[in-house]
Amino acid sequence: MRQRREGESHTGMLSRLHLDGLLIRDDHQTRQLVEEIAAAGIPSVVIADRFEREDVNFVCCNSFTPTLQAIEHLLHMGHRRIAICHNVLSDTDHRDRIAAYDRAMADAGLETDPALRFAIRADVEGGGAALCRFLSLPDPPTAIFFTDPPATVGALRRAMELDVRVPEDLSIVGVDDEDLRKMTHPVYTAVCQNANELGYQAARWLCRSLSDTASPGENTERIALQIEAILEINKTTGAPPATPVRVSPTGVRISVSQ
Repeated sequence: MRQRREGESHTGMLSRLHLDGLLIRDDHQTRQLVEEIAAAGIPSVVIADRFEREDVNFVCCNSFTPTLQAIEHLLHMGHRRIAICHNVLSDTDHRDRIAAYDRAMADAGLETDPALRFAIRADVEGGGAALCRFLSLPDPPTAIFFTDPPATVGALRRAMELDVRVPEDLSIVGVDDEDLRKMTHPVYTAVCQNANELGYQAARWLCRSLSDTASPGENTERIALQIEAILEINKTTGAPPATPVRVSPTGVRISVSQ
């Protein structure tokens, strides 16, 4: 919405740009804008976030349950120091993943250590930096959950650079919304979302709502669709090491005394 001129309404901007509708990707900073667009009656669908308001259309993935299963998977293998690295930008999907992590740890009777929770810019560089931060702790984690695909890839790359073996030295679980996990070595365990289906369903609803081609009986009323994500266990999770790996600020591995 950066193209909206001062004093210009949302509908006026759309008319000037010759736009009939919007597919929107938002975060916690732009949710109010999304609600204003919906209140103005502009055809729109939010992708990868959900709303309670009846006038906001959305399609999203439910990643709470598979995230809970992912943390339980690590707990069942014996991990107790499990870190979480999440996006500094927030939406309901990311909040669900954090809530699932908290629930799994609480159900296991474990207090969450603030040092094992880190918000980053969710890109490759951020993931690598987070891995170094966690492994430089006096009591480092033996497993890390990354809530974003690029951050997961960045952590795996940085682990390879530091000669930290995954999963022998450190277990990593990530999120994938396409096939990125299949392009890493090792293939990473992931909470998997179907981003293509989200885009398809959102675009399909918007096109139908803007056209007169809907078949008799087809519903073009509000769409509030949640698609279930799944946990896919691959090759980046294993039993915790006897001695956790530590890395100095200069990138040198150091041992943790028993």
